[in-house]
Amino acid sequence: MTLQQLNYTETQVTEAVCKHLNLSFEQLNIKTRGEKDIAYARQLCMYMLTMNTRLTQKKIAEIFDRERSGVSYAVSTITQFIREDVIVKRDVMAIEKAIQQ
Repeated sequence: MTLQQLNYTETQVTEAVCKHLNLSFEQLNIKTRGEKDIAYARQLCMYMLTMNTRLTQKKIAEIFDRERSGVSYAVSTITQFIREDVIVKRDVMAIEKAIQQ
C-alpha cells in the first residue's frame, strides 16, 4: 500500500462501498447482527476505511456506533476472507478501483 492510498476520505470510501454493494449508508449503519449481507457490507466498509484512509479504528467505530474491537474484528475477518474467497477479493479490488476514480 502506498501513502497515496491513505489520502482518501471517509466519504469517498463509504460511497464506493455502498455503490458497489447497492446499499445506502443508513443500511450499513443499522443496529443488527442478524442480517448477514448488512454485516458483511459493514465489515467490508470498516476494512476499506482502515486500509484507505488515515482514520483510526476508534474513529471508524464511532462512525458506525460500534466498539473499536468490532473494527479490529472486521479488518481481521475481511483480511482472512480475501485470502480464501475470490468473491470478497473481487469486491475489494472493485471498490479500490472505484475509490481511485
